[in-house]
Amino acid sequence: PRWLWEPAPPAIPPGLPAPIAARLYPQLVTAEIQHFRGVPGKQESAIGLADGSSVSAFIGIGMWLGLIMAFNVWFVIWPSQKIALGIVEAPDDQKPPAARRALLFSRTNTMLSIPMLYGMLAAQNPPF
Repeated sequence: PRWLWEPAPPAIPPGLPAPIAARLYPQLVTAEIQHFRGVPGKQESAIGLADGSSVSAFIGIGMWLGLIMAFNVWFVIWPSQKIALGIVEAPDDQKPPAARRALLFSRTNTMLSIPMLYGMLAAQNPPF
């Protein structure tokens, strides 16, 4: 919605009881605006550094590695495998490069799985 980026809270919606409208609603909307704008300290929450602890950093890094691996599977490996295996019709000269691409991204996912697993486990069992 447009009001998330405006400095002032929006008008009070009709039908909201007066005590809630007068006291709670502007504060809640202001808190949401600050959250979505990126109040200092909120920018790091995307990678798991919001509280400054290394536990959050480990789980955040593991999460991002897992997302990269999922992207590799669904948008690179599987479409390339379909071409290489003949599930999707493609010229014969496209099949070897597709097989090579699938192989390389699969190996990349194997290598990413080790630090991803470490990050996920280190967040639960801190080695520090």
